Amino acid sequence: MKKHAILIVEDDESLSINYKTFCQLAIANLRRDGLNVEIDLIQAFTIEDASRNFDSHLVDFISLDLALQKDEYHLKNSDRKEGREASGMAFLKSLRENNEHTNVIIVSGETLMSYSIEALQKYGVLAFYQKDELDAQEYISAVQASLWYQTALEIITRLEKYEAHPNDLKRAEACWQQALEAAQRANIDPNRFISPETRISLIRNEFDLATGLPTGEWVKKMLVKYILRQTEWSLCQVEITNLSAFEEAHASQVAPLSEFLANELREIPSKFNYSDVFIGKYRFGHRDAYIVIFKVNISDKGQQIINWLENEFENNATKFTPALALEVGSSQPVVMPELGIRMWYSDSSEYNDVPQIIDALGNGM
Repeated sequence: MKKHAILIVEDDESLSINYKTFCQLAIANLRRDGLNVEIDLIQAFTIEDASRNFDSHLVDFISLDLALQKDEYHLKNSDRKEGREASGMAFLKSLRENNEHTNVIIVSGETLMSYSIEALQKYGVLAFYQKDELDAQEYISAVQASLWYQTALEIITRLEKYEAHPNDLKRAEACWQQALEAAQRANIDPNRFISPETRISLIRNEFDLATGLPTGEWVKKMLVKYILRQTEWSLCQVEITNLSAFEEAHASQVAPLSEFLANELREIPSKFNYSDVFIGKYRFGHRDAYIVIFKVNISDKGQQIINWLENEFENNATKFTPALALEVGSSQPVVMPELGIRMWYSDSSEYNDVPQIIDALGNGM
């Protein structure tokens, strides 16, 4: 697997060392802020050196000088029209023909306006900094903005493939926000980044509004991942068995009841010391079922979990029946929510496909 890298393309060795130090400070700041960055810092002094690194690394960020040889310094537009081009600019053009992933900043002593216009408008660099005016904090923040952004995109891509935990959506949103804040400090227009907000919104649509739990297709994917592809697993199904009657009598309490139940289920992994637990919500016609999937067989604690859930529910159920309905002589109907729980274990159940599992879950309690 390729390692991630920051590539510093600069022919002046002392400046290259400075930029590397800035990158190290940026990485230290990211780690301090909770982003566990594992990335190589690569210095290249020629375009040939720079190009070789793409075979061995995923280059997330490039700090690029334009004129890397003396005969390229201070070219004019007329020189460019005649085919004389700064090697860094030619490299950027070639990069963008096959690579939209890598974020690039230009740090150059060249002042030709056409360079900055093309770099920013045509080749999508994040920023164009002049060497003699370079602010170290802006450079550091540019690196941080790029790596926060790349992390957000990686998490979003994994979520879209159902390869990340649903809770990681909040982390992706936080990384994107951090990228925007760092971009502001780096004097980078946030529009230089392709916003992931539409992709985040589409993922968010797969979550239940009342509980924040993943639903539908996500549940099916996890049934494949945890049950059909594992030899050891457990599945817990939890429902309000009289949900229709409860909703008819106390519609205002359905969302609070759902949120309460979801929060109780979220406590299971820490309370009973299980990791890698999936919690989702699935609709069977007019029935909603909460699905808790464990990557291990928990038959030794299954009944303990059921007892705990039932006890917690019994102690709190009356909170979701309006006080007026409980008053003596009230004409308002009283419907207490009723909890149903079922457990399946890998040593006593066998399934060949997702429809078979859904059919089992869909049978009434």
